[in-house]
Amino acid sequence: MNSSEPVSLAAASHWDQRYRQGTDSWELGRPAPPLERFLRTHSLAPHPPGQVLVPGCGRGHEVALLEELGFAAIGLDFSGEALAEARGLHGADRASLRWLQADLFDRQALEAAGLAPASLSGIVEHTCFCAIDPARRDDYIATACRLLAPGGWLLGLF
Repeated sequence: MNSSEPVSLAAASHWDQRYRQGTDSWELGRPAPPLERFLRTHSLAPHPPGQVLVPGCGRGHEVALLEELGFAAIGLDFSGEALAEARGLHGADRASLRWLQADLFDRQALEAAGLAPASLSGIVEHTCFCAIDPARRDDYIATACRLLAPGGWLLGLF
């Protein structure tokens, strides 16, 4: 698989089924506590404004937190089921909050949605990197580097 090859429909269907069945045992029903604590209190935490992406956002708790903190937050997931739940929990698209159903590795889809090179101030990585095929991790890094503006940040929670 190369960096221009999007995820298969079977993979997206797999994740949709996991959300429908509630077999996403990582779900806390809120933003990850260490991430929230860091963003709210740590002196090294990034500050708004800026456009921030959460790839593999699932139900969007971290996306909603970023918007609450003043960022223009974009939740990206290829699971339509996850994004439907995110919209139900956190609201529909608006100027400071967007939900995007696409594959992180589909450059054409990202650019069509306004995620052009250097268009992001930051990326919050929580679950996407560990969920992708390890063979795609270099593609993930290349995508993050392409999307981040000079001086942009990648905040990873592992």
